[in-house]
Formats: sequence, C-alpha cells, structure tokens
Amino acid sequence: MIASPADRDRSDDPFAEIGDPVLFVADKRRGLVAVAGAHEYDEAKTVGVFYVTDRARRRLLLHSQHRVNAMAFHPTLPLLVMGSGEYDGGYYFEGELLLLHLETGTALSLIEHRLGRQVLGLEWLNDQDLRVL
Repeated sequence: MIASPADRDRSDDPFAEIGDPVLFVADKRRGLVAVAGAHEYDEAKTVGVFYVTDRARRRLLLHSQHRVNAMAFHPTLPLLVMGSGEYDGGYYFEGELLLLHLETGTALSLIEHRLGRQVLGLEWLNDQDLRVL
C-alpha cells in the first residue's frame, strides 16, 4: 500500500478518488474516519483517511493490491490497521495486514510471507492485542 498526503487532493469532493464508500471505521477521539471505496464494477482497494469537521477533509489516501476487508483504529496510538485479501478459488488466500502511522503516512506490512494472507476481520482488544481473522 502506498500513502499519499492530503495536499494532492484539490477536488471539491473529498471522496472522488476512493469511489463509493463500502466500509468505514471512525476514531471519534481524533475526529478521523477511514473509508474504503470502490469504483463501478471494482472492489474496495482504495482507502481514504479523513478529518471530520463540518466537511470531510482528506488526510491520507492509500491503494491496496487486494480488496480491503477490515480496518481498526488503535485505541490510543495514532495507528490504523488494515486487512485485505481474497481467495483465488484454488490454493491461495492472498492479502495484507498493514499498520498505518497516521502522523507520518508510513505503512508497514505485518505479514512477511510473499503472498501474505487473507485478512477478514480486525479488532483491537486493548493497547497491545489485536484480534485478526
């Protein structure tokens, strides 16, 4: 996944680059929302992180190789974890588990296998433990 800063977004529609929202999570404490969106006849492979005030302002934009299935904001740190992936109908369950630092825009893959693993669900249980499906 590649993060790009918000200053590249000059559109009046902050959701234009992500398409139709299909999945979202909110961080009320920071006033942020992460939205995975899909364009017509496509899967949700683009994630936008937005400041929510009187009007949404994009903070970061990310592109995944696979469909985004789950996202969760860390309860106290400026982090967003994202899970993506898909089943190819045969042997492979490809995907990514990415940790995004919200202040720097840096994304780190948490699965070292070259094909990754399909991630279907995420939940922070506390400050240190993450439940991954």
